[in-house]
Amino acid sequence: MTKPTPDFSDLRGLTEAVNAFSDAVQRGDRILLIAGSGSGAVAIASRAVGLMPEMTKAEASQVSAVQDDAGMRTTGRRPFRAPHHTCSWAGMFTQTRSFTDDEGNAFKRKIPGEVALAKHGVLLLDEATEFRSHILSCVGTVLEDSTLLIARVLPCPCGMAAHPHKSRCTCTEAQRDRWGVRVAVLRSLLEITYTIEVPFLSNETRAHGERCPSTSDLLSAGGAK
Repeated sequence: MTKPTPDFSDLRGLTEAVNAFSDAVQRGDRILLIAGSGSGAVAIASRAVGLMPEMTKAEASQVSAVQDDAGMRTTGRRPFRAPHHTCSWAGMFTQTRSFTDDEGNAFKRKIPGEVALAKHGVLLLDEATEFRSHILSCVGTVLEDSTLLIARVLPCPCGMAAHPHKSRCTCTEAQRDRWGVRVAVLRSLLEITYTIEVPFLSNETRAHGERCPSTSDLLSAGGAK
């Protein structure tokens, strides 16, 4: 049985960010999440598939074909891919592997990379500033409109600029300025169309804060706009 996509109502204290994220997903934006580690940004991103419509038969067939080429079990659902920032060019786009058939004959076959595996689904680039720039540039260029792109970056090099107690941030002003330039370049390479700042959450808010709207409520709100 396919594991269901977790619901947004599982999250607490992130209602404003979740509402903005839902609107962006349903518009088909390319989304940049600016958030510190442990902020809940990846949890938000992992729920994006639930905000996307059911695949058409043609889309489902295409997704199944790509998964079959990769030697994966087909799920019948929109894919969610989150490659590590160390992913190579071949791993991100395509690679050719050598195989031997039952009769001992060698042959080569192209194996789909992460971009192809995310087709009609979600491609999450966590710690996006750590990906090689030529990979980001190509992702921004070749990614199809039917694939939702989400990238997450830290608010500063140390990741603590969003903390309520600003003294927690150990970055100098010059470091933060350089970081801002780096993020601006990333936005351009990935052709980002919408940016959301995810707030820092205390442990108390994370455990006992207000629950976020459910996925079904977000879909209803989006359809009413």
